[in-house]
Amino acid sequence: MPETSIGGSFRSTDLTSYGFEADWEVEDKWNLCLTGDDAQDRKVKAFVEFMGSDAEVLVCTHATFRFAYDKVVEDQGIEAFDDCFIAVDEFHHVSASDHNRLGVILQALVAREKCHLMAMTGSYFCGDADPVLRPEDEAKFTTITYSYYEQLEGYEHLKALGVNYQFYKGNYTNGLEGVLDPAQKTIIHIPHRGSSEAFDDKNNEVGKIMDFLGKHVGRDPDTGFDLIELPEGRVLKVADLVDDGPGRGIVKTALSREIKGVDGKRDDAADRAKVDIIIALGMAKEGFDWVWCEHALTIGYRSSLTEIVQIIGRATRDAPGKPRAVFTNLVAEPGVETDVVSDAVNDMLKAISGSLLMEQVLAPNFKFYRREDGDVREPVHNDGQGNVMIGIKGLIEPPTERAKEICEQDMQDLLAAACRAMDKRVLAPDTVAAHPELPPNWNGRLKICRPDKQ
Repeated sequence: MPETSIGGSFRSTDLTSYGFEADWEVEDKWNLCLTGDDAQDRKVKAFVEFMGSDAEVLVCTHATFRFAYDKVVEDQGIEAFDDCFIAVDEFHHVSASDHNRLGVILQALVAREKCHLMAMTGSYFCGDADPVLRPEDEAKFTTITYSYYEQLEGYEHLKALGVNYQFYKGNYTNGLEGVLDPAQKTIIHIPHRGSSEAFDDKNNEVGKIMDFLGKHVGRDPDTGFDLIELPEGRVLKVADLVDDGPGRGIVKTALSREIKGVDGKRDDAADRAKVDIIIALGMAKEGFDWVWCEHALTIGYRSSLTEIVQIIGRATRDAPGKPRAVFTNLVAEPGVETDVVSDAVNDMLKAISGSLLMEQVLAPNFKFYRREDGDVREPVHNDGQGNVMIGIKGLIEPPTERAKEICEQDMQDLLAAACRAMDKRVLAPDTVAAHPELPPNWNGRLKICRPDKQ
């Protein structure tokens, strides 16, 4: 996985109690994500030691794997990875580009065909710019899709997921009213630095969010959580992951620590009460496991569809007392007081299209096939790979094999490509067709006027 904060989710876990064939067991010694971020040399040394031991399972970050791979190949050759099973989580970080080191390593392993590779990602899209794998490499993998629809169907508590967008005027703290509910367990992702939505220093923006919630009354020395007293007297525990000072390590450790009862299992009430709101900038996205999150509030439009899917995934964990989860994108509302009106309109339209696209990919994955006489399959059935198959008599088949591949495998990527193309074209000067009533020097920008103006 790409960062150590995800490693806690890969601790040894009792699975046989839930009907699985075996438990997941990894010694803490070989979970290299449970130590500090500044121990890369020691982690590479531990990886090399693992390769020569009888231990079976090791967990590490992408960075540790890259450095350790180079060291192992230097000492023993690539043959050391023969007969290994290598599972790469958050696989969308891989790229077929020659500048992506992890991608180059995996291309070498695929070409050698001596080890097993499993690629895991929560994204439906093959990269936002470069493809994740070259087509000839991707063809060697068996694709299994586990859709959000199937995920929710298998849950005990969480049964509904909402995708929403809201607008604000001025700076984004003006739009928190009616969107940020202190009663909901929430992850807030503040805007990227340099974006039009960022209006202050990142730590000052966090302070203004806390001021909106209530009165700051201190900080818990054991967890590093900020304590915010609401007007009615209740005290919220807020985890600030934006502040990258020395205190962030304490906060990260507290978040990853699951509170358990005397029976060794999670104490649901105590673990839920541990923290109420998490505020983050570049963290708490992919793989971040806070099962109690009910609301993922993202401020500012995200052009990366992969990032949007990852953020939505933070709220889709099943947990007691959590029947519904919501993703909200809060973006600037176009208006005459906006400095760059066309940019605000662009972001508004892109947020809407992004939400519609997310609804498309979160829905059941239907596939239609031509049903012939004598077909013994049920007309509607699940193919075991996340697809609902629907047989239709007389259905016209795609005319070529390539057309069939596009219909069966590439539709989500085509939707993503269309959305990215819209990102570039909405209100761009070269998008607007010539019109006889427009001035010849018109630059294609949209101008919004007050109602009392012509």
